[in-house]
Amino acid sequence: MADITGRVVIEAIPKDDEGKKKLAAFLMRHSEHATADSIALMLSQLPVVLAKKISEEKGGALAAILEKVGAKARFIPFSQPPQSPEPVPQKEGESEKTPPSLVIVCIVILCVGIGMYALLKAKKSNPRYTSADTNRKWVSVLYKDKNFQSVENQISALSYKDDPGKMYELYRLYHALGRIRNKKDIAQMEKTLNQWQAKKPESYIPLVIRGCFFIEKKQPESAVKDLEKARELYPEDPNSACNLIAAARELNLPREKMEEYFEQAISISPNHVGAYLEKFEYLKPSSRGTSDEMFGFARKAMSLSEEEPLLSFLMVSAYEEDQKTNAAKENILGKKEIWTLTQKLYDDFFKKYPDDTIRHACYAYHASMAQKYEIAAEQFDLIGDQWIEDACWDFPEVYTQSRSLAYIRKGESLMLNSQYDESVSYIQNAIRYYPSADAYFGLGLAYWNEGQAKRDKSLLKKAETAMEKALELDPKHEAAKEHLTELRKAMSGF
Repeated sequence: MADITGRVVIEAIPKDDEGKKKLAAFLMRHSEHATADSIALMLSQLPVVLAKKISEEKGGALAAILEKVGAKARFIPFSQPPQSPEPVPQKEGESEKTPPSLVIVCIVILCVGIGMYALLKAKKSNPRYTSADTNRKWVSVLYKDKNFQSVENQISALSYKDDPGKMYELYRLYHALGRIRNKKDIAQMEKTLNQWQAKKPESYIPLVIRGCFFIEKKQPESAVKDLEKARELYPEDPNSACNLIAAARELNLPREKMEEYFEQAISISPNHVGAYLEKFEYLKPSSRGTSDEMFGFARKAMSLSEEEPLLSFLMVSAYEEDQKTNAAKENILGKKEIWTLTQKLYDDFFKKYPDDTIRHACYAYHASMAQKYEIAAEQFDLIGDQWIEDACWDFPEVYTQSRSLAYIRKGESLMLNSQYDESVSYIQNAIRYYPSADAYFGLGLAYWNEGQAKRDKSLLKKAETAMEKALELDPKHEAAKEHLTELRKAMSGF
């Protein structure tokens, strides 16, 4: 039977602005040439064809990934045409225009359609990450065991408003318990939270968690009701007001209302990290604020870093946002003065808290964004085979691919310094995480250089095998083609 081929079509995108931005950001991250404007144009006219010819297996895998970031996508065989919107009538004398989706598709298809499929396939051979997030335990205690009292006890143990560290852990725990990880779990989560609230109507805790859940579910009006009620029952927990900031953002409430919630939160717990994070999200240009407002608030937060070191990282987040949203796709974090500040903030933090795995993961993320790959590789080494749910990275797949790239670049740097054994080790580790054509090409270069230096033909043979594997994974890898030809010439005259 002949293989079924077709295309992947995005038929619907999220209706809310936040969902649209998340999908656009995802497509931007996995396209080498697209701009924010081209992505927005592409998504403005549905359906959007992301692959003009792709196998059923690859198409199904790509559609599944797009579903995870909020799009409605599916594989459509060539025997079944996609449902297109009605054509817009043209004015007399106006030339026929190609729909934006068909113009922009060529920009996105290579990295999104094929690259993400390869990444998904590579996951099967990747080492399994262990969770470094203790909050996942409490998710199971709540939704699987329905042990409401144990969850309340844990929250009470963290409820020390004069201890910023515990307050931050409490903020993260509330969000972990309200986070929707899979759409199919929504009904059961809501049922469990309703049961808890009905069983303990005098407790504010299930109301705060359900408020976080409703924000995730895009029902901010319901979130406000729960969080206001929680604040009435127990005014001493700053997380009710803190999460009302997030609800204000979703409801597009005036800044005055957001500021009211922020002041309520920090009046209970000064320097409450969660309150600062939520206000920062409100002030982002991509949300309800402006660049000046975002950077002004980040500078204010950084001035308080002696009292609460985590607040200093809002300045790094501001530069991160600036880099993500600038139309020229400029490497803002990588600029000398900005990276110098970023590096100092992390170095100063690790002097006090060397074992903070979340911050090591965020440092790897920002170093990868800034293309400071050797620093990123060092951080990945410190983290080990761990995954932290809310540590800057959106998806384990992107985390894995970025780790592999950092190891390739680290290996290349070691190779240039004639540290061949270390170079090979790093690139082999890159392959262990994500066996890409680039990784095998890098391994071939490392073996080739080592073989030349040591006059060892067996190493050149390993280089040839690695280059062949690169071309097996990507037959259009021009660098591998050219270098393999040169390598074979060198081997013949060795």
